Amino acid sequence: MDQRNQAEIMAYQKWWEQDAIADHVVSTRLSSIVWASIPPDNIMGTRTARAIYDSIKTMYGLRGLADGLTIFNSLMALTCHPNRVQDFVVKWHAGVSQLHACRYPISA
Repeated sequence: MDQRNQAEIMAYQKWWEQDAIADHVVSTRLSSIVWASIPPDNIMGTRTARAIYDSIKTMYGLRGLADGLTIFNSLMALTCHPNRVQDFVVKWHAGVSQLHACRYPISA
């Protein structure tokens, strides 16, 4: 094998290793129902992390201001309990990120 082919093989292997890490990060955060609803990327049944992310975004992604309003209202209804501060912050951060993703106007 020449050096170019060897470099391509190494790059290919590195890409799949990094994809496996990203796949693990994404898939371990999904419920079993969501995971089961993601179609296989090809006939072999393999999925790249990007394909999984795109499927989730297509099935569960925000579609506009109406979705943003729903999220905004749920954020406003959140309560912070003294022994659950971390959960509150995580939910708030995720909600604000979703609002930004759908370009929902957030007043300061």
